[in-house]
Amino acid sequence: MADIEYPNLDPRLRPAEPDHPMSLEGDVISGDPALLVRCLAEEMLMGGMSAPELTALSHSPQYQSLYAARVSLGHEATDRILGEVIARVGVFSSEVWESPIQDETPVALTVSAPRRDGKGD
Repeated sequence: MADIEYPNLDPRLRPAEPDHPMSLEGDVISGDPALLVRCLAEEMLMGGMSAPELTALSHSPQYQSLYAARVSLGHEATDRILGEVIARVGVFSSEVWESPIQDETPVALTVSAPRRDGKGD
């Protein structure tokens, strides 16, 4: 592996090295963890995740962003935020019915509105 030193060079400006693994470098920035939870929850619910799955995911250390927010905000605040988002957004669900084409009959597609009860399929 090439151990080339780049003195006084911003790590983001280092040239690519074929023998050197890529590494992520992060930093802490100011922000609103509650907003992060809202955005993540909305995205997951609109993707079809059920409310119980979302809540379980927020308790899992393997899903670092929601888990870190839960640790940072506390259990009650996180559950309150998730509950508000679930009530507002609902859970997106859809059904697709396929039938053989006969006499140019199109395939039937039914998309239901988001559920507001927080229950997934």
